[in-house]
Amino acid sequence: MRIFTSFIPKSAFVTFLVLGMMFSAGPISHAQTEDAPKLFGQFSGTVAFVTDYRYRGVSETDEAPAIQGSLDWSHDDGQYFGVWASNVDYGDNDASSEFDTYFGVAKELDGTTLDVSAIYVSYPGSDDNDNYFEFAFGVEREFSQFAFSSGIDYIPEYEDGYGDLLYFETGAEAPLPNGVTVAGHLGRQWTTGEDKDKDAEDYFDWSIGLNYSIHGLDFSVTYIDTDLSPVGCDNSEVGGDDDGCDATVVFGVSRSF
Repeated sequence: MRIFTSFIPKSAFVTFLVLGMMFSAGPISHAQTEDAPKLFGQFSGTVAFVTDYRYRGVSETDEAPAIQGSLDWSHDDGQYFGVWASNVDYGDNDASSEFDTYFGVAKELDGTTLDVSAIYVSYPGSDDNDNYFEFAFGVEREFSQFAFSSGIDYIPEYEDGYGDLLYFETGAEAPLPNGVTVAGHLGRQWTTGEDKDKDAEDYFDWSIGLNYSIHGLDFSVTYIDTDLSPVGCDNSEVGGDDDGCDATVVFGVSRSF
């Protein structure tokens, strides 16, 4: 997947700080990277703006924009640790921010990268029952003309009545002319609980988008959709607006440092 009660800037200062990081922070030079003691690993981060925070096809911000960021540490041996944050809006839920703390190990074997990780997802200001642990395993391999990835996530005892949650996803990315890349994704979620509407919790989501980088900024435009019905979307764990699972196009811009 908590410092602020809301990751939406509450003052102009925070807004200008995020924008300043995006447009003024330069990439770490190769010389600086080599000078850093490899024994202690390396730090990196991202800041991003998206017109809608969609998670597995469902809006986490009531179809409103989101400001997101991450801070990561990684080691040449494959270990990594990080924190990712975003504003959220779940209607009647008091939570206004999400913080994901994660750690894992990624190893390359014969050209295939294997990644095992654990994530703690928390929502400050919300009921503690909304926080949960997630465990993930992913596989990625690059070919001459495209890259393929696949993964499975498991959440034990997701929420009361939901039981365990399992999510499988697969995706591919390929280069296009002029530095553009195209990326596709297909995901499927299952739950084991008997007390929730299966139409709201067992569903497919998919997306396809274009990415382009220039002057240190990464731009994206992505079409996203699910097979959730309006009733199923309204009864999902997000709740609220039944349009939050409809097809949409999300624009994003991010900066890594």
